[in-house]
Amino acid sequence: MKKQITFLQGFFLSLLFLGGVSLKAQTSFSDSFTGAISPNWVGNGFYNLTQANGVLTVKVNTTQPGTSFYVNLGGNINISSNPVLNIKLKTNRVCYLKVTVNASDGTSGSREVRIASAVDTFVNYCLDYSGLTFTKTSVNRITFAVNDFANSFSGTLTFDDLILGTGAAKFASICPLRDVTVYKGATGQKILVTDLANASGVTVGGAGALMSNISVSSITSNSALGGVCTITYDAGTPGTALVTVTATGTGGFGNNTSVFRLTVEDNNPPTINAVPDAKMAVGKLQTIQLSGISDGNASIEQPLTITAVSSAPAIIPNPSVSYSQGSPYATLSVTP
Repeated sequence: MKKQITFLQGFFLSLLFLGGVSLKAQTSFSDSFTGAISPNWVGNGFYNLTQANGVLTVKVNTTQPGTSFYVNLGGNINISSNPVLNIKLKTNRVCYLKVTVNASDGTSGSREVRIASAVDTFVNYCLDYSGLTFTKTSVNRITFAVNDFANSFSGTLTFDDLILGTGAAKFASICPLRDVTVYKGATGQKILVTDLANASGVTVGGAGALMSNISVSSITSNSALGGVCTITYDAGTPGTALVTVTATGTGGFGNNTSVFRLTVEDNNPPTINAVPDAKMAVGKLQTIQLSGISDGNASIEQPLTITAVSSAPAIIPNPSVSYSQGSPYATLSVTP
């Protein structure tokens, strides 16, 4: 069984003649969240921390700005050769996560990442502290704050992996992507990819025949969304596929991916329940409720137009239908 918390050491432990142990310079901290939660993880009334099934779950319920939780690293580590933090996580609400690396002398460096979509898929995030001034040779704590600028926030963050220092990689940033359901034959469908950084472009793979005529715009800068680009495609054959969107790293940064589930449904005919025969008084306005109205597709909805035509205009002239989009009901009005 692997340990829950691991120190990657720059040198081996060496036994002293006195029988003790000397721990040489440590250069990395990691946690894969297996087993029971370590007492080094410290929550509070605003952040409830639990661990099970290989993930750390953080339930956030803040009622004031400036709150945080943290993990003590169990000693000082030297990250000066690679001051990079990798986190693999997901959240059920869009939020900002500020991660502060604290040194034993009181200095610190902070980076913030925007978790742009609430999806059930983990995404890898890279926080690079290279350009910040703090004592990188004696880091002893990592502090996490969710929307620390806000008066209140409620949500859940789930951590799957974390590594700081040696072993952490520099890779491009990309947002989580929501699952998509479209109907067969839909053209010009668009997916906005945001929060791109240290990336030269974006590629799409894994869709097979479900997507055709795929084009990806160049990355542009947006003050609120970071680097953004748009994927445009036509929906192909019906089916389901996991589509991988890859941000191609640049300037020494590796690639990073975001995965979403694409479902293409058949463009089924709309539905409406049969209307029973009825007897009506001549010259009097009559209304009949129509039911069972849908576009025929379970997951997506297309606009519907409902019309009524009389087979005997001399008897039932000008029938009309009143309908609100999305409703399973409509009203048929006739005057015999």
